[in-house]
Amino acid sequence: MRAIVINPKYKGQQTYGRYHKIERLRSVDNPSAGHVTREVPSHGDDILSIDDAIDPIVTPQQWQAAQPGTTPSTPGPRPDRPTPTRTPTATHNGSRYALRGMLVCDHCGRRMQGNLIPRRNSEPRVGYRCVYRNEYPGDQDHPRTLFVAEHRLIGVLGVSWLAASKRR
Repeated sequence: MRAIVINPKYKGQQTYGRYHKIERLRSVDNPSAGHVTREVPSHGDDILSIDDAIDPIVTPQQWQAAQPGTTPSTPGPRPDRPTPTRTPTATHNGSRYALRGMLVCDHCGRRMQGNLIPRRNSEPRVGYRCVYRNEYPGDQDHPRTLFVAEHRLIGVLGVSWLAASKRR
């Protein structure tokens, strides 16, 4: 619903260049593996907006009134109601992931990244996941989700120094 409300086409404005393509290597360790092309949001100076390019459905004033944060019924960031800033619950210099950079996916050979799954009534679940399917959605050979919980790995490895270094 929010995407419909903030769409400037309803007020007759056409926008070009909101996204641009970038190319990323599939593997930093193996540049010959090729690259992936992605679209990312463009900088505000690179976006071109043309007013009255199409027939408007609402007036610019109606569109502005429907934007989040402009009325009490549509909450959003406003100068009189600043967005709350989150304070970190614990400050530490090290990573929260004790096995960071050490785990490799058995299916694709890529490093697994740290992943935190928040829980409503308990501590967050810390683990590692392979993001290959997110970056290459056409490849059906790789499992869709591949997650390994950190507490299970540390328990199997039996290395107490990893758990101690994680708490620092």
